[in-house]
Formats: sequence, C-alpha cells, structure tokens
Amino acid sequence: MNAMKTSAAVISLALGFPAQAQLFSAYAEGATNPNAWLTDVTDGSFEEFDDPTTNAVADDEARRRIYYVVEGGTIFDERLQYRPVAPDGRILGAVDIGFIFDQGGLRIRRTKGLAFGDGVLYASNSSTGGNGAPRGLYQVDPESGDAALLFDPQFQGQAIVFSGLGFNDADGLLYGVASVSGGSSLFSIDLGSQVVTQVLDPSEIPGGPFDGVGIGNDRLYLTFGPSAVDIQVYNLSTGGFEAPLPNPPRGENGSGGATFASFLLSTEAVPLANPPAVAGLALALAGAGAMALRRRARERGVPNLGPDST
Repeated sequence: MNAMKTSAAVISLALGFPAQAQLFSAYAEGATNPNAWLTDVTDGSFEEFDDPTTNAVADDEARRRIYYVVEGGTIFDERLQYRPVAPDGRILGAVDIGFIFDQGGLRIRRTKGLAFGDGVLYASNSSTGGNGAPRGLYQVDPESGDAALLFDPQFQGQAIVFSGLGFNDADGLLYGVASVSGGSSLFSIDLGSQVVTQVLDPSEIPGGPFDGVGIGNDRLYLTFGPSAVDIQVYNLSTGGFEAPLPNPPRGENGSGGATFASFLLSTEAVPLANPPAVAGLALALAGAGAMALRRRARERGVPNLGPDST
C-alpha cells in the first residue's frame, strides 16, 4: 500500500471531510477464495470479508443496504438478501427477503446481474425452462422480492445475458457487461424504450472478460473473478479508460458482481480528539508502515463484515 495515498484518506476522516467512496465486490461460482472485498478507489487498497459469496450485488444508498442473491441447494433456491450498513459504515448481519418470484409464482434462477436505481432492483437471469421464470431483465421489489419481467434483451438479433449490471443516476441508464463476439462488451440499456446499445466492443476494453459493474463518481468499474485481471476504470464523461485498480487476491477461478457504495466508509466517522495540523499529520502517517495505517483506518470506521454488532 502507498503510505502517502493512505495518509490522505485518513486525514480526511480525522478532519471530518467526506470519506472516500468504495467499490464492493463479491465472488462465487468456483472461486478459490470466494469472499467479498471492499476496494478504496482512491489508492487501490482493499479489505477482505468472509461473506457474502454471490454473483450479483447492488447497493441502496437511501436505505443503506447492500443487496445480493445467494444460491441454496438447487438453482431454484436463490434468495434475495441484504446487509444493513450502520451510520458509521459497518456492514451488519444478513436480512433474508426470500425467494425472487416472477409474476405467476415462477422463481427467477441463475441471477447473473443486479443493480439498484429509482427505488427498485434490476436483475438479469440466464435460465429458462423447468419451473423457472423466463430469461430476461427483471424489475424486483426490494422489500418483497416480487419481480416483473421487463424484456428479453437482444443485440444484433440475438438474446444476450448481462453478467453484471449497474445503474447510472446521472443519465438514468442501466449499464451491463455481456459476452458477445468472443469477449466482454459494455452496453447501455434504456429502460423506457428497451433499446440496448453497445458502448464498447471487446477490442475496446483492456483485459477481461468481466462480470461485475460498479458505477459511481462518474466512473464505471469492471471486475472479474481471477486475480490476474485488473479492475478497469472507465470515465463516463471522457469516454476513456483510466489507470486500472489491482484485483484483490481471489485466486484463478470464479465469477461475481460489484457495486459502488459510497456510504460504506461513513462521513460520520469519529474525528481525532485534538487533530494536529494537516502537514504534521501527513508526515506522521507517511512514515508509518502499511499494516499500522490499515489498522488506524479501520479504527476510524472501515466496515467489518463480521457478526451482527451495534
């Protein structure tokens, strides 16, 4: 970890400035280290948590929740859950909402992408047949798990499944990644017109493939399970990629999801009782070791995905 970069983040907490926004990623499906991670997008440092293991994750800033889908014994046992986030940024114990039901009582199965926007969840699933709901893009009630099929996305006459979804409040569009033409493409989805537009084809996206999408700070973050694939950062304003972020050490396999949750590090973090001058604090922190910096940051409100606490 870069000590000077981390010192800037700790200074902002100590002096009561807004905390840095975070990228929350979780992994499942064959990952050798299928845990959840919190990445500081300002310096690339990350924290590891024990759970949840999931392919689909979304955040609700107003309710202060991290939503995710967990799979039970069969593909029809997928359940929608969330973890409340305390005012100080800690992630608390799981709350189970229940099965994700389509209209008519059919269960959504093999959920691949999840996003939250305009007060509802959006989910993409990849399976049809049996007693499962049809493949497509769904709108999900975050309180009941009831779902309504919006449409089955198509691109160039072929159905596509979004392995990752993110909602951009700035333009009201969903963004998703899907595998077409031999690699990951980035798409925008207009929910009103149901028009799916390819923003970037595989040749325009460095690294990859990708299966997680987090949107925040006017940037789009693309994640993937294997550790060798960096987190790619796409600037929505400039239309170009910025320096990538290091991928947490999850192993060589697996897939997952991501969301940009700025409230995970609280702006209500307790300040130092008698904060020294900024220059003096910066020098002191710059000289500390990486482990000590992480410990001090944790004491000022970095969340812990452990058991319930108050």
